[in-house]
Amino acid sequence: MAILADADVLGHFFSLITTTLPMLPMSPQEQNEQRRGQRLLFVSLLFAVLLNFPLLAVFNHQGLVWDIPVLYLYVLVAWAALVLLTGWLVKR
Repeated sequence: MAILADADVLGHFFSLITTTLPMLPMSPQEQNEQRRGQRLLFVSLLFAVLLNFPLLAVFNHQGLVWDIPVLYLYVLVAWAALVLLTGWLVKR
């Protein structure tokens, strides 16, 4: 019962804060920084998916491209794309 009472108090406290404090408008620079952060988060999630098991399993076979195993080439190209895309987003 005490846990429920604490949750009610915290909920009431946060509702007071959110209703009494006005949201300040963001400057264009702050908006750009927020968008950049969102894009970098998307890029990191994209590459977490690209370098995860299901896609790695697709490229894990005995084939060679320019005498380089396909899996190694895939990881190298994905990593290079991550570095280039992240650099481009940060400079932009």
